[in-house]
Amino acid sequence: MSSITFSGLGSGMDYASWVDALVEAKKATTVTPLESKLESLNNSKEALSIVEQYFQEFQTALGAFTDITEYSSNDVFNSKAASTSMSDFVTATCSPESAIQEYIVTVKQMATYTTTKSSSTSSNYIDGSFNYSELKQAKTGSFSVSVGDDVRTIDITDASTMDSIVSDLNALYSDYSPANPISASIQDGKLVIETNTTDNVIFGMQTDTSNFKDIMKISNYELNPSGYKVYSSSTPICTVDTAAKITDGSANLNSTITAGTIKINDVEFVIDENTTINSLVNSINSNQAVGVTASYDANSGFFSLTSKQTGNSAIKMEDVDSTGFFAAMNLSNSAASTTLGNQAIITINGTTIESSSNKVTNTGYEGLTINIEQAPNPTDVIKISITEDSEPLEGAINTFVEKYNQVLSAIKEATANDGYLEYDSTLRSIYSEMRSIAGGFITNDSEYNLLSQLGISTGEAGLSASDSAYKLVFDKTKLQEVLTQSSMSEIKSIFTNSADTGAMDRFKTRIDNTLAPTTGYFDSKESSYSSMISTQQNRIDRANEQLVLYEEVLLRQFQAMDQAIADMNSQYSSFVDSISQLTGS
Repeated sequence: MSSITFSGLGSGMDYASWVDALVEAKKATTVTPLESKLESLNNSKEALSIVEQYFQEFQTALGAFTDITEYSSNDVFNSKAASTSMSDFVTATCSPESAIQEYIVTVKQMATYTTTKSSSTSSNYIDGSFNYSELKQAKTGSFSVSVGDDVRTIDITDASTMDSIVSDLNALYSDYSPANPISASIQDGKLVIETNTTDNVIFGMQTDTSNFKDIMKISNYELNPSGYKVYSSSTPICTVDTAAKITDGSANLNSTITAGTIKINDVEFVIDENTTINSLVNSINSNQAVGVTASYDANSGFFSLTSKQTGNSAIKMEDVDSTGFFAAMNLSNSAASTTLGNQAIITINGTTIESSSNKVTNTGYEGLTINIEQAPNPTDVIKISITEDSEPLEGAINTFVEKYNQVLSAIKEATANDGYLEYDSTLRSIYSEMRSIAGGFITNDSEYNLLSQLGISTGEAGLSASDSAYKLVFDKTKLQEVLTQSSMSEIKSIFTNSADTGAMDRFKTRIDNTLAPTTGYFDSKESSYSSMISTQQNRIDRANEQLVLYEEVLLRQFQAMDQAIADMNSQYSSFVDSISQLTGS
């Protein structure tokens, strides 16, 4: 506690250790008991805070019964549930205001989405000069043809044009008998291969390294007037490049597009010198406000816009700066391009209702919403039932029981013989009152006047106060039995009523008073502990100050003793020296 000193310089005695021992001995009888008391006060205050937290959680649990707005989502006594007889096709939801009844529903038609799609291709088609490798997903390599048992192969390279491929095919069997059993050509964007033999002709082998057959869409054939097979691309082969710029002609579109602004559903999209089909599709699909999704089929050259909302509303398109984009894509609101979505059509108890959405909210019945999940047979009759829903009440009871048990357990632990709030009479009184309310008679207009009649009991008969008899348990089955015989309003009066005599009303009064600011038990007790802790700390500070003074007094005394011994030793040495001089020894 004191500054560093060097003891025994005159006497040779280590009196500093004596001082430390004396100070520690005095501290053990003065400061240490005060510090132990302070620790006990802090522990008690912390224990009080823990118990208070359990009370606050219990107060919140009570609010589920007492702090409700009638016909609101938090009204556990007026919750409704909707069920359907064909839930894979139709589901339903309801609100607290919904009437308890049954509805007969049929679904005549689901709501669908409006689609605007190119009425014809926007792409140029292949011709003889077109390079095969420039086609989307085209893979060069070998391509085989079999006539009879004679299999022959051509090589398609990056430099191969459609004319060169056709020429290679036409020359492939020039020495065959009969000569030229196959004859290839490009006609209106299609590869046409005519046969001139009764031998079996097959195009493409598994060993081919190109995908020429797939890219050319060669699969089926027709017979010509001579009875020979004619193979042809199923559709014209588009040359569009969706990654190329659309304003400079490199995308191979069949119409000119210029830079400028277009609008879809009044949302602007800018076409500039760097715009590609892919970038424009991405721009549309990443915009949340436009309300459509876009796609482009490079195989057909068709551009599509699909509404995100069902119903028979058209998609609005406007070419603000005359870019020619919609014309190039052959998009319009004409019947050739636009297919309006359907309205959902259902009947409820014989009344026909139309809705633009498959979530039908305009049912005409309070709080009832019908969701069409998939289309049933139009003649199927679906029953929707609205019933009382006890799950919210059961959940609130479970939480109440849990928080009640936590509060009582916390009180028992804190006020036990070795608890930090040992023998706190107020807490013990609250404990007894809470048990009394939980098991006591409830004044109301119902035939039920005990919580135990609803399955909320305080344990088995015969349990002693030392075991879990103080805890509540909830028997859900018993509550369900009561609900089959009584209305929810009767049940409610046991928990809460206008006279505030319900069990939860009484709990709320007790807990609110206990937690009340300033005047409540916890605020008052915490204030008392804070005051005692402050007073105790002051006592400790004063005792430590006295201990410092005590140490200083001891040091001065021992230092004086050491100096006196030093002086005596000096005088003795002088005396000895004088005798030596007189005796000559």
